[in-house]
Amino acid sequence: MANPSPVMTEKFAAMQFKPAKDRALARKAIATKLPEDLDALVRSLPNHSQFVREAIIEKLQREGLVERDLPS
Repeated sequence: MANPSPVMTEKFAAMQFKPAKDRALARKAIATKLPEDLDALVRSLPNHSQFVREAIIEKLQREGLVERDLPS
């Protein structure tokens, strides 16, 4: 049964992803499997989704596939 009175704490709200104002997010997520040790490390980070998002953008920039000044 769903929570009839959900409450968003300040801590939870602070951890939510805040997209760049001029960039819409895709509707579908991209998922990948990692080796167990890396998976554990990434999941232990306070905001692992943001970390992975920034790592992908950084790699795309290094490969010259997107602009260097792309907001994360």
